[in-house]
Amino acid sequence: MPAGATGSSTSNAISVTFPGSGFTTGALSVSATNVCGTSLLRSITVKGAPNTPGVITPTPAAWCNNDASISFSADISGVTGSYLLNWNIIPVAAATIVSGQGTSNLLVDWNTGNAAVNLTASNGCGSATRNYSAMVSCRSSQINKVENLEKGFEMYPNPATGVVMFKLSELNENIMSIKFRDITGRLVLQHSYDSPTNSKEVSVYINQLKAGTYITEVITSHKSYNAKLVVEK
Repeated sequence: MPAGATGSSTSNAISVTFPGSGFTTGALSVSATNVCGTSLLRSITVKGAPNTPGVITPTPAAWCNNDASISFSADISGVTGSYLLNWNIIPVAAATIVSGQGTSNLLVDWNTGNAAVNLTASNGCGSATRNYSAMVSCRSSQINKVENLEKGFEMYPNPATGVVMFKLSELNENIMSIKFRDITGRLVLQHSYDSPTNSKEVSVYINQLKAGTYITEVITSHKSYNAKLVVEK
């Protein structure tokens, strides 16, 4: 009988009560006995469904629409035995999973709106799910409008799909180059302007960028501007 389980029988059937928590795996065995002796044991292995994952903690604790690199960490110290982990975001459009699927730590780029962030532990015997209600605490200024990032600089539309505009209003400034980096800091796209005369307003095609959040760096003849750009498909 597996540790913690109770039940006994002298017939060819048995009813077993397994512990409500902590049970992982064990062997259930039967033997036959008569006046001549006792047979060898015939055993099967029994497994329990995993326990519910522990509390899910977000980092940072509060964020806005279109914020990147939001992490969710779950306490799985009480989930024992053999199991698989799977994260779900409902609705799926609320956030884009960047990494961590199948582990206890999930990294996402948040898109917009509130959502349920769920972690399920499962095996062949069943599953258990921990739920977290993710509530966006503020509105982003980057919803389908011109974003006045700094005085004299505009980037629009944001979010963007196929093209994004960069505009300077300072008389003595011209755009020299524009760089796009992903959330890891990797340079993924760059445009340079060898003849910056009158390059105060330029359009950049971003079809080659995947959906997600990028940091743009606009280098001018006098300074540089940094801004967060959300790319949608």
